[in-house]
Amino acid sequence: APYKLEVKMSSLPSKTQITEALKTASSALAEVETVKKELHRIEKSVATKGSLKAHHIGDPTSKLAMNKVAALPMDKIEKELETALKKIAPFKPEVLEHMKHPTFDIWAWSDNELLLLLQVMMESLGLVEAFSIDTTKLRRFLLAVKYAYNENPFHNFRHCFCVTQMMYAIIHVTGIHNRMAPMEKLSLI
Repeated sequence: APYKLEVKMSSLPSKTQITEALKTASSALAEVETVKKELHRIEKSVATKGSLKAHHIGDPTSKLAMNKVAALPMDKIEKELETALKKIAPFKPEVLEHMKHPTFDIWAWSDNELLLLLQVMMESLGLVEAFSIDTTKLRRFLLAVKYAYNENPFHNFRHCFCVTQMMYAIIHVTGIHNRMAPMEKLSLI
């Protein structure tokens, strides 16, 4: 016997609602594609030029930040970081699990610990392996990011960590990280 399907017309979305949803989805997909293209362009540029400096030539703020980072005593800073790493590593499993949630308390950690937690995030997402990132270079990059931030009450390194950790938490809470390519994870983190 053939099945009879009964659908209440009031439970179906209207043509206008479907059209709006499609427009929104199309717009989001277009933005994702634009970001992917830009990331691939930057990736190619880094591979051929060896640095990101070419992307900031006209930006005096970026030049100042890069000069500030270039003037840092990296050996001394790396020793500080290594000392901090010895004191706190490995992080307890509860810390690593809690970091995957929006309720993670960033105020309980020193800046050096936050640097190492950033590294842990990248490692746990498989980014270090996927992009063959040398751990020492990753730490130097994270240090450069930290020291390039201006010291002010809000847009500072701690805020940088907070935003990064929140994105890390969101992709874990939603489970979307299991369906993302490494480049997509990297662009979000």
